[in-house]
Amino acid sequence: MKLNHTATVDVLANPTYQCNLGSWNNTVAPEYRINGLIPGVSYTGTYTIPYTGSSESDCELQLPAETITQDGLTLTYTGGPVSPTGTITYTLSGTYTGPNNGAITFTTASGCQIYLGPCRSCKELINLFPGTPSGVYTFNLYKGVSTSSYIHNLYCDMTTNGGGWTLVSRNGSSSRFGQSGRNTISEPTDNGYIFRSILILIANAGTQVQLRSGSSPTNYAHRITSQPEGPAILALRSSDNTNAGSGTWHRSGVIQDFMNNTTISPTGSWSWAVSCQSTAAGWPRMFHACGNTNSVHWYMDVITENRTSSGDSWASTWIR
Repeated sequence: MKLNHTATVDVLANPTYQCNLGSWNNTVAPEYRINGLIPGVSYTGTYTIPYTGSSESDCELQLPAETITQDGLTLTYTGGPVSPTGTITYTLSGTYTGPNNGAITFTTASGCQIYLGPCRSCKELINLFPGTPSGVYTFNLYKGVSTSSYIHNLYCDMTTNGGGWTLVSRNGSSSRFGQSGRNTISEPTDNGYIFRSILILIANAGTQVQLRSGSSPTNYAHRITSQPEGPAILALRSSDNTNAGSGTWHRSGVIQDFMNNTTISPTGSWSWAVSCQSTAAGWPRMFHACGNTNSVHWYMDVITENRTSSGDSWASTWIR
């Protein structure tokens, strides 16, 4: 006697996840991108990842359930049958137990990294939330770079030339004395310059540099901006300490980086010396006009060496 038998078998799918297209769908509550995650606060939301699947259309494709927990927050995927192409959705729940203003990067079984935390730069923040006022905000300077977090407070100008500018140095006063490195410049009247290790992280997230000088933070007669990805921002990304090396702005052709920017026209009167002093060896001594007081001095650790004119009582450097 001949017997026939038919069995139904669930086949585990092995889809290709499009991790770079995953998103929170604007559903996370409360808002977390301005000042990061807050301990004791419960968060909810959903995260969707697109995928392309198997060509075995005669089989029922199954994905296993998955649960990822970190710092009190849990991402859950219930698992189940999936189509050859589509999306899977993770659900966020729990009460955050990590550090204040924190960030989390969940790593799924498929290797996708799901970020939850503050923005990386003032520019990203103003792009996400147009109309955000100027002030101090929390950022993760490692966002998109590492699964670790580098949480930092920075002052943002959200109005000048479209906003999104991070303050990295400010000098003032007519007295001549040394400036000091600081973790944060908290307002445009706060003297000092950002430590170089932090500055490099800020510059890596930016594309342009803007120099301002004048009588005050609200009345600067002079403003000039580098071109996107020009020598100025490249110099600020570098840790080089050699005179006229990659870590200094003053190199061949770099004056045109500021003078030939057609998107943001210079404000005020700017002139440039072509000689370079041996102490121009990287941040904060980016450029020195070698005694020419009518030229630009980008020399942010000495009060009077950083402006278009010795009469300017205020000067600053910004990155966007």
